[in-house]
Amino acid sequence: MPIYEYQCASCGRISSHVVLGSTRKSRPACPHCASPRTRRVMSSFAVVQSEASRLDNLDASKPADESYYRDSRNVGLWAKKRAKQMMVDEKDRLGDKFHDVEKAREDQWAREQDQRLIEKMRVKQKTELHCPRCQEKLVARAADGVAMMACPSNHGAWLDKEAIEKLAKSHR
Repeated sequence: MPIYEYQCASCGRISSHVVLGSTRKSRPACPHCASPRTRRVMSSFAVVQSEASRLDNLDASKPADESYYRDSRNVGLWAKKRAKQMMVDEKDRLGDKFHDVEKAREDQWAREQDQRLIEKMRVKQKTELHCPRCQEKLVARAADGVAMMACPSNHGAWLDKEAIEKLAKSHR
């Protein structure tokens, strides 16, 4: 369903109308003065450009109107263009600095994540139990429905308080 704009020949006002396929041939009446004398006019439209093309087309040396600076994207674009113009001979050192700062923050975040993982591994390793006789790592075993940690060389088994109580109840 296209939206067309019509200008009234009587009052001169422009109005927008949704035009369905079957009513396309007839012209709508003016909503302001009800005159049937309307004519279709060219509607305003927008052109979408990439940031790179906007940057190429921008003349940062000329001031723009006030409305241009209300959009923060335009302010950033203007600053980028001016920075490029000012540092043509210096190979965009400001851009390199921005990149270096961003990379440093990413590296710091990665180091912090690695540190957290290493700390978790250390905590996990501290909770591993070893046989006091042969120093082998205890393995999990179950007997009579009771979970325990046992020496793989059969030097003994270790149970927590709850497991001992459960075992004692099952043998009464």
